Amino acid sequence: MNKRISCFADWLKKRAWSFFCTFTTKFKMKLKSARKMMENFFNLITGRKFKVNIFWVAERFRASENYHLHALIEFIERSAERIENGFKAITSVWKIVSKCNENYCTVIRYNSSSGANIYLTKYMNNNDWDVLGDFI
Repeated sequence: MNKRISCFADWLKKRAWSFFCTFTTKFKMKLKSARKMMENFFNLITGRKFKVNIFWVAERFRASENYHLHALIEFIERSAERIENGFKAITSVWKIVSKCNENYCTVIRYNSSSGANIYLTKYMNNNDWDVLGDFI
């Protein structure tokens, strides 16, 4: 891992992420579509009055030129009720953004010792990624 990516992984580990998510689609998702879907996801979830920060990365499937997405999502408002509502919103927003109720969305509570920050940053060199939110 190069120095820039290693520093980025360290920065991600220090954030108070709420969830680690994996998003897939039944259709073939190309890299350009992956970015558009995550931008739409961010706009829709914040449009539902959730203040969030998101780090996402597109990962290519090994056997094809198609992609799926991983994301770390931080809900700024941390009450148990907002986190629970946020958990539900992630799944419903993904189904709207991906335009299919059968598309796959896995949402798990983030555990800083899980290494998700390393897992996501290893795809930064060859794929699309971004940070969305205020990160204040």
